[in-house]
Amino acid sequence: MIARKTRSSTATERVNYFFTTTSDKLKEAMVFMRDAVVAPLFDAKELERERVVVTGEIDRNEANPFYHFFHDVQERVWWKYPSYKDPLGNRQTVLGATTEPLAVLRHPALPATCRDVAALAVTHFDKAAEAMAVCSRWAMRPAAVMGAFYRGMLDALLREGWRDPSRRVRLSKSQKLRLVLRHGLL
Repeated sequence: MIARKTRSSTATERVNYFFTTTSDKLKEAMVFMRDAVVAPLFDAKELERERVVVTGEIDRNEANPFYHFFHDVQERVWWKYPSYKDPLGNRQTVLGATTEPLAVLRHPALPATCRDVAALAVTHFDKAAEAMAVCSRWAMRPAAVMGAFYRGMLDALLREGWRDPSRRVRLSKSQKLRLVLRHGLL
Protein backbone atom coordinates (compact mmCIF):
# COMPACT_ATOMS: atom_id res chain seq x y z
CA MET A 1 0.00 0.00 0.00
CA ILE A 2 1.44 3.37 -1.03
CA ALA A 3 -0.64 5.70 1.14
CA ARG A 4 -1.56 4.93 4.72
CA LYS A 5 -4.03 7.80 4.89
CA THR A 6 -5.50 10.14 2.29
CA ARG A 7 -7.49 13.34 2.67
CA SER A 8 -8.63 16.11 0.41
CA SER A 9 -10.21 19.54 0.56
CA THR A 10 -11.83 21.77 -2.02
CA ALA A 11 -12.13 25.54 -2.02
CA THR A 12 -12.51 28.30 -4.56
CA GLU A 13 -10.05 27.73 -7.42
CA ARG A 14 -8.13 24.91 -5.73
CA VAL A 15 -8.30 21.26 -4.69
CA ASN A 16 -5.81 19.85 -2.18
CA TYR A 17 -4.98 16.17 -1.87
CA PHE A 18 -2.99 14.95 1.13
CA PHE A 19 -1.26 11.58 1.31
CA THR A 20 0.46 10.12 4.33
CA THR A 21 3.04 7.52 3.42
CA THR A 22 6.19 5.97 4.78
CA SER A 23 9.66 7.07 3.65
CA ASP A 24 10.31 3.79 1.86
CA LYS A 25 7.20 4.36 -0.30
CA LEU A 26 7.83 8.07 -1.01
CA LYS A 27 9.00 7.58 -4.59
CA GLU A 28 6.01 5.35 -5.41
CA ALA A 29 3.65 7.89 -3.82
CA MET A 30 5.17 10.74 -5.88
CA VAL A 31 4.82 8.71 -9.10
CA PHE A 32 1.20 7.91 -8.16
CA MET A 33 0.39 11.61 -7.58
CA ARG A 34 2.07 12.63 -10.84
CA ASP A 35 0.17 9.98 -12.79
CA ALA A 36 -3.14 10.97 -11.17
CA VAL A 37 -2.67 14.56 -12.36
CA VAL A 38 -1.04 13.96 -15.74
CA ALA A 39 -3.02 10.91 -16.89
CA PRO A 40 -6.24 10.46 -14.88
CA LEU A 41 -7.97 7.13 -15.39
CA PHE A 42 -11.57 8.42 -15.46
CA ASP A 43 -12.56 5.20 -13.68
CA ALA A 44 -16.36 4.79 -13.53
CA LYS A 45 -16.32 3.01 -10.14
CA GLU A 46 -14.13 5.73 -8.60
CA LEU A 47 -16.41 8.40 -10.05
CA GLU A 48 -19.40 6.72 -8.43
CA ARG A 49 -17.65 6.65 -5.02
CA GLU A 50 -16.71 10.34 -5.36
CA ARG A 51 -20.25 11.23 -6.44
CA VAL A 52 -21.52 9.88 -3.10
CA VAL A 53 -18.87 11.89 -1.20
CA VAL A 54 -19.63 15.15 -3.02
CA THR A 55 -23.41 14.83 -2.76
CA GLY A 56 -22.87 14.25 0.98
CA GLU A 57 -20.93 17.55 1.08
CA ILE A 58 -23.78 19.27 -0.76
CA ASP A 59 -26.28 17.84 1.77
CA ARG A 60 -24.20 19.11 4.70
CA ASN A 61 -23.87 22.57 3.16
CA GLU A 62 -27.57 22.80 2.33
CA ALA A 63 -28.41 21.94 5.95
CA ASN A 64 -26.52 25.07 7.09
CA PRO A 65 -28.57 28.33 6.76
CA PHE A 66 -25.38 30.40 6.49
CA TYR A 67 -24.43 28.44 3.39
CA HIS A 68 -27.55 29.67 1.59
CA PHE A 69 -26.83 33.28 2.53
CA PHE A 70 -23.19 33.03 1.44
CA HIS A 71 -24.14 31.19 -1.75
CA ASP A 72 -26.73 33.84 -2.69
CA VAL A 73 -24.21 36.62 -2.09
CA GLN A 74 -21.64 34.84 -4.25
CA GLU A 75 -24.17 34.39 -7.06
CA ARG A 76 -24.97 38.11 -7.00
CA VAL A 77 -21.34 39.23 -6.83
CA TRP A 78 -20.21 36.81 -9.55
CA TRP A 79 -23.48 37.05 -11.49
CA LYS A 80 -21.97 36.49 -14.90
CA TYR A 81 -20.04 33.30 -14.01
CA PRO A 82 -21.25 32.13 -10.57
CA SER A 83 -19.86 28.63 -11.09
CA TYR A 84 -16.33 30.08 -11.02
CA LYS A 85 -16.71 30.73 -7.30
CA ASP A 86 -18.67 27.59 -6.43
CA PRO A 87 -16.13 24.79 -5.99
CA LEU A 88 -18.71 22.28 -4.83
CA GLY A 89 -20.93 22.72 -7.86
CA ASN A 90 -24.57 21.75 -7.81
CA ARG A 91 -26.33 18.44 -7.36
CA GLN A 92 -27.42 18.24 -11.02
CA THR A 93 -23.84 18.66 -12.28
CA VAL A 94 -22.44 16.16 -9.77
CA LEU A 95 -25.05 13.53 -10.53
CA GLY A 96 -24.60 14.08 -14.27
CA ALA A 97 -20.80 13.73 -14.21
CA THR A 98 -19.45 11.09 -16.54
CA THR A 99 -16.15 9.53 -17.53
CA GLU A 100 -16.66 10.80 -21.08
CA PRO A 101 -13.98 13.56 -20.93
CA LEU A 102 -11.60 10.85 -22.10
CA ALA A 103 -13.62 10.61 -25.31
CA VAL A 104 -13.32 14.38 -25.75
CA LEU A 105 -9.53 14.16 -25.49
CA ARG A 106 -9.55 11.57 -28.28
CA HIS A 107 -11.99 13.42 -30.53
CA PRO A 108 -10.54 14.26 -33.97
CA ALA A 109 -11.86 17.85 -33.79
CA LEU A 110 -9.85 18.63 -30.65
CA PRO A 111 -6.75 19.97 -32.48
CA ALA A 112 -8.87 22.42 -34.52
CA THR A 113 -10.69 23.58 -31.40
CA CYS A 114 -7.38 24.04 -29.60
CA ARG A 115 -6.07 26.11 -32.51
CA ASP A 116 -9.15 28.37 -32.25
CA VAL A 117 -8.57 28.83 -28.51
CA ALA A 118 -4.87 29.45 -29.18
CA ALA A 119 -5.77 32.24 -31.62
CA LEU A 120 -7.72 33.91 -28.81
CA ALA A 121 -4.76 33.42 -26.47
CA VAL A 122 -2.42 35.08 -28.96
CA THR A 123 -4.77 38.08 -29.07
CA HIS A 124 -4.70 38.27 -25.26
CA PHE A 125 -0.90 38.03 -25.21
CA ASP A 126 -0.72 40.92 -27.69
CA LYS A 127 -3.12 43.05 -25.62
CA ALA A 128 -1.14 42.30 -22.46
CA ALA A 129 2.08 43.37 -24.22
CA GLU A 130 0.40 46.64 -25.27
CA ALA A 131 -0.75 47.28 -21.68
CA MET A 132 2.71 46.54 -20.27
CA ALA A 133 4.33 48.85 -22.83
CA VAL A 134 2.78 51.90 -21.18
CA CYS A 135 4.09 50.88 -17.75
CA SER A 136 7.57 51.00 -16.28
CA ARG A 137 9.65 48.25 -17.86
CA TRP A 138 11.27 47.60 -14.47
CA ALA A 139 7.89 47.20 -12.75
CA MET A 140 6.62 44.87 -15.50
CA ARG A 141 9.68 42.59 -15.41
CA PRO A 142 8.03 39.68 -13.54
CA ALA A 143 4.90 39.84 -15.71
CA ALA A 144 7.01 40.07 -18.89
CA VAL A 145 9.07 37.00 -17.96
CA MET A 146 5.97 35.01 -17.01
CA GLY A 147 4.20 36.10 -20.20
CA ALA A 148 7.23 35.12 -22.29
CA PHE A 149 7.32 31.67 -20.68
CA TYR A 150 3.61 31.08 -21.30
CA ARG A 151 3.85 32.45 -24.84
CA GLY A 152 6.80 30.12 -25.50
CA MET A 153 4.76 27.17 -24.30
CA LEU A 154 1.81 28.23 -26.46
CA ASP A 155 4.12 28.49 -29.48
CA ALA A 156 5.42 24.99 -28.72
CA LEU A 157 1.85 23.66 -28.54
CA LEU A 158 1.08 25.31 -31.86
CA ARG A 159 4.14 23.66 -33.42
CA GLU A 160 3.11 20.25 -32.01
CA GLY A 161 -0.42 20.64 -33.36
CA TRP A 162 -2.06 19.10 -30.29
CA ARG A 163 -1.47 15.60 -31.59
CA ASP A 164 -1.18 14.25 -28.04
CA PRO A 165 -2.94 16.48 -25.46
CA SER A 166 -1.60 14.36 -22.60
CA ARG A 167 2.02 15.07 -23.59
CA ARG A 168 3.60 17.78 -21.51
CA VAL A 169 5.12 20.73 -23.34
CA ARG A 170 8.28 22.24 -21.83
CA LEU A 171 10.74 24.96 -22.57
CA SER A 172 14.39 23.93 -22.54
CA LYS A 173 16.74 25.44 -19.97
CA SER A 174 18.43 27.47 -22.70
CA GLN A 175 15.07 28.84 -23.87
CA LYS A 176 14.16 29.80 -20.30
CA LEU A 177 17.52 31.48 -19.76
CA ARG A 178 17.18 33.42 -23.01
CA LEU A 179 13.68 34.61 -22.00
CA VAL A 180 14.81 35.67 -18.52
CA LEU A 181 17.74 37.58 -19.96
CA ARG A 182 15.62 39.22 -22.66
CA HIS A 183 12.59 40.15 -20.54
CA GLY A 184 13.95 40.25 -17.04
CA LEU A 185 17.45 41.67 -17.10
CA LEU A 186 18.31 43.31 -20.42
